[in-house]
Amino acid sequence: HVNGDPRVELHNELAQRLLCRFYLEDRRFDWVDLDPFGTPAPYVPYLTGVVRWEGLLYITATDAPVLCGAQRGEALKSYDAVSAYGRECHEIGLRILIGFVQRRLIQANMHGVPVLSYYDGYCWRTLIRAFKGTRGFNIEHLGFIAQMPDGEYRATMAGAPAPVNPQYHPSTTVRWAGPLWLGALHDHAFLSAMHRAAHEDYFADARRFLAKLNRELDELPIVYSLPVLADRLNRSVPSTRQAIRFLRAQGYRASPVHHCGSAIRTDAPLRVILGVWEAQAGST
Repeated sequence: HVNGDPRVELHNELAQRLLCRFYLEDRRFDWVDLDPFGTPAPYVPYLTGVVRWEGLLYITATDAPVLCGAQRGEALKSYDAVSAYGRECHEIGLRILIGFVQRRLIQANMHGVPVLSYYDGYCWRTLIRAFKGTRGFNIEHLGFIAQMPDGEYRATMAGAPAPVNPQYHPSTTVRWAGPLWLGALHDHAFLSAMHRAAHEDYFADARRFLAKLNRELDELPIVYSLPVLADRLNRSVPSTRQAIRFLRAQGYRASPVHHCGSAIRTDAPLRVILGVWEAQAGST
């Protein structure tokens, strides 16, 4: 105990051994924060035995080369998933992390609901509420993201036909990432409650970040980098606000992306997104 406080304990031992001991002692916790150096993968299976029902798991990953596709073999080893290299890798890496945690929870007859998930600077973090049983889990929230030869991203859910054009051979011309999480990244009611609770002045940065997360259409798993599309067209990069306004006018959903100011999150097909540049040319 620290300073005689029975609520605080310090341990210096292998994390897996400590978590196993807590499990055997039937000790359960409302909040478990896992912040290792690199991948959390070796420890996640042990967390399922120490979190209470409806408790919170806060999991951090800092292995950027793995989750961003530079070391795809390591991603398969750590997360049972294939990562993707490119400007959109941070979004895909976040969803790979959540998907991995969900699969480990399901193996323990549990399931999770993401409450807060983000990439910021050098790390991915996801806060997941753990529930008993698997009946409440929507299997369609696990799947893959495929990139077509023309650069369009498409999500395919488990049990659904692969979203590929018949002219493409999926084994040679389509790039797949996953399996990963295709559902929402946040619980917006929880984010709003956090924003209201963080009323002190020293929480100003946190409030701005929470507001940014709350503006996202985080249930849309497809993200496009506007500079990548602009390079492809050899055109200037439009403002994110301009692109979102254009797509909404076409009847599609679109929002900013919390981890990249020059990216958009949308359900619009690529051909419609490229119309942003046509509209830009028509207005000049």
